[in-house]
Amino acid sequence: MDDNMMEHQIADYMVKHGTENTNYGTWVFEVDELAKKFNITEKWIQEHEDGIMSELYLREEVADVERELSGNDMTITLFDVDFYTDYCPNYIEDEQEKDDGVDQYWFAPTCWCTDDVIDAAKRNGIVLTPQQAEQWWQKNEKWFKDTLAEYGNEILFNANFSEV
Repeated sequence: MDDNMMEHQIADYMVKHGTENTNYGTWVFEVDELAKKFNITEKWIQEHEDGIMSELYLREEVADVERELSGNDMTITLFDVDFYTDYCPNYIEDEQEKDDGVDQYWFAPTCWCTDDVIDAAKRNGIVLTPQQAEQWWQKNEKWFKDTLAEYGNEILFNANFSEV
């Protein structure tokens, strides 16, 4: 199989897998996992990263692609692909997006990402990949949001409103 065809197949897989599995419009693909999936070497992917990125940018589902580089030789370790959410059947709409037509302001929005999960796990002696961290968020986000709302309401109910 020629290189262009392999780049195309890898991009096809990334778009299909990412859009079908994301809840938030983004998916991280690690180079080592792609190499295993396509029975090629990581070095091959590293040598063809520009071609793979070009193929991804040709796809109407893809909004943006970032790559993570590491090591002294700055080799690619992962592709972080953002998809247009219209192509993501499992997309969970953000509460703020649902209320766009409402004249209500949201205060104190706070967000966490996969890096936060990776860092927290590391502090507990557990090493997670970005994909594992995203899977953790997918399984635990509702609990996390509910817990934050509960603690936030407790703080709000005990706040001093006499300073208004």
